[in-house]
Amino acid sequence: MGKTARMGRRPGPGAAIAPGTRFEIDVLSLAAAGDGVGRHDGIAVFVPQAAPGDRLEVEVTDGAARFARARIVAVLRAGPDRVGAPCPVYAACGGCAWQHIAYPAQCAWKRRLVVEALRRLGHVADPEPLVRPALPAEPPWRYRHKMAVPFAPPPRAGLPPMAGFYAARSHEIVPFETCAIQHPQLDRALAETRRLAQRLGVPAYDERTRRGDLRHLVGRVSRDSGQLLLCLVTARPAAPWAARMASGLMSALPACVGVVQNVNGAPGNAILGPETRTLAGADHLVETIGGLRFLVSAPSFFQVAPAQAESLFATAVAQADLGAGEAAFDLYAGVGTLTLFLARAGAFVEAVEEVPAAVADGRANAAANGLEDRARFHLGPAESVVPDLVRRGRRPAVVVCDPPRRGAAAGVLEAVAAARPRRVVYVSCNPATLARDVELLAGAGYRLAEVQPVDMFPHTPHVECSALLQREGP
Repeated sequence: MGKTARMGRRPGPGAAIAPGTRFEIDVLSLAAAGDGVGRHDGIAVFVPQAAPGDRLEVEVTDGAARFARARIVAVLRAGPDRVGAPCPVYAACGGCAWQHIAYPAQCAWKRRLVVEALRRLGHVADPEPLVRPALPAEPPWRYRHKMAVPFAPPPRAGLPPMAGFYAARSHEIVPFETCAIQHPQLDRALAETRRLAQRLGVPAYDERTRRGDLRHLVGRVSRDSGQLLLCLVTARPAAPWAARMASGLMSALPACVGVVQNVNGAPGNAILGPETRTLAGADHLVETIGGLRFLVSAPSFFQVAPAQAESLFATAVAQADLGAGEAAFDLYAGVGTLTLFLARAGAFVEAVEEVPAAVADGRANAAANGLEDRARFHLGPAESVVPDLVRRGRRPAVVVCDPPRRGAAAGVLEAVAAARPRRVVYVSCNPATLARDVELLAGAGYRLAEVQPVDMFPHTPHVECSALLQREGP
């Protein structure tokens, strides 16, 4: 496939393609990370911002014996689903990978990624009939209600600090004024923070020298009320400018109900540190999903796309199929969003979460919705808490599991199997770890019955699923 390389050396069997080699290639599919995939001389070639059906001229940027990465030099023939990306910084920004693909095709490819992960990684013999069409987002733009934007020193003195998303596979900041997938209130909050930082002489954090104060702005806006909560992440507790910036943000942004400071002095990619304090106003906002009210603080995890979260949780509750008064365990419960959906359906829910702030929010949320008698929150790792609950006589009819991208921690699925629920509802944000954990549960006697993908993050390759597994035998 494709012409003989015009630059660099042509690889022999098992040899890498040299960086700088150019050739033509047809894009056959999309990889889980979002790149287009083609083949050249028997080697898989991964091309960012490629679309299936494209005929491209590409240049290799990184080569290995079994695969290569390449950049697009020219689109020779556009595939049927290639569209123009509306974002002016799309080509440089690493926030979205699929703006150049028509939205219906994105949803179809996300379902295919789930099917392929279950087949290749989960060794499910025939996953095709088990995976339903992905539920699309409505609308697929401006759906993100949370942002976390890094700061960096300005390129020269007298300018506001740089702020934006990282370019793909780098820590180079790509500045932006508006983001096509996040709520406009968050754009305004970022612009005002940069303006105030310049006026107050706030030193932005430089991750190379580890000097400077302001590391990130984390913001969340409520879909229901429009309330805005902002979090200034600083490298050290003593930030004499922080109180003045908080006051300025509260004055300039009428929707802002509170500004908090989080301290993260550790190097690395983690955004939040362990210490959070209130600078002005409230330390939480109120979000409503499916008629339930949730108090959300800055350190707590909460779904960033509330409209799609409603679809995801409704799917999980339907799959759980709990009768009135039946018991359920909700693992990785966060602030209790899914816990309360299950409790409202009539279940008695034991919620397990290891982040103290999230447990506190979960208990407050249960009380705020009048469900404290049906939702009990336990602080600790699921692999320890679940066996303890079982020893104390708690026997769940259903276990709901909503782990992070890395999947269920070691020991969690063994604890789930030992509790012997008749159903397991596994909510996943990563098809690869979903497939791995489905195979582990199959070894414990649970059969995959259904997977419903939900497109929580349009214009990215990320896909969430709610998977139903049923116990075989008595």
